[in-house]
Amino acid sequence: LRVDHRATCAAFTSDRELIATTSKGEVSRWDLRTYRCLDRFVDEGNLNATSLAVHPSWCAIGSESGVVNVYSGGLSSSKPKKAIMNLTTKVD
Repeated sequence: LRVDHRATCAAFTSDRELIATTSKGEVSRWDLRTYRCLDRFVDEGNLNATSLAVHPSWCAIGSESGVVNVYSGGLSSSKPKKAIMNLTTKVD
């Protein structure tokens, strides 16, 4: 598995996938059975992901600036369903 920038976060899903984020805000979804990248996009407004939480019905990505983007359906869409921007410290 290879990403173009420094990997900052990674999480495994229940269906044998790996979600990884990079220092440039890129999000990749990998199939661990075939080692292929299934999806790749840039997380809106996220320049450096610091945390990642994955659930079958949602995925949340926190950034150094304190923004958390929540995606519905895991990562079925590259547009966040909700962005939480009122955090005052970075998300660890």
